[in-house]
Amino acid sequence: MDEVDNEILSLLKKDARMSIVAISKEVNMSRPSVKERIERLVENGVIDQFTIKLGKNFREEKICFFTEISDCRFSAEEALNYFKGEPSVLEFYILSGTVEYFVKAVAPNIEEMKVILGKWKKIGKIKSSIILEEYIQTDNNDKEM
Repeated sequence: MDEVDNEILSLLKKDARMSIVAISKEVNMSRPSVKERIERLVENGVIDQFTIKLGKNFREEKICFFTEISDCRFSAEEALNYFKGEPSVLEFYILSGTVEYFVKAVAPNIEEMKVILGKWKKIGKIKSSIILEEYIQTDNNDKEM
């Protein structure tokens, strides 16, 4: 990957529907060259999917929640494999400290959330919080930690 690939990725992160014509103008390259670069980024697994980000005005009646898992009976690899297979899981983090894993998940309703959390109790000690509102959502891939 070079500077042009990074610039293409940055443009697509802002607007996954941006046309190849518009991208080629932004990066000062021909359309076929840009198309080839994007195809290579997909083939190499740099781009996994082209998607949309729903706006605040889209309301879907679902419960979104965070769960901390500690005293886990699974190794990190086992936990990762388990949560990869969970359709309700949006994000999964392995942490240092007393909390070993941090999960962001979604359920269609409170009853289903209880079922999900009941399964996770077999993994370790859990503590969950329902997300009431989300104020800041950024794509931090461009930011340095």
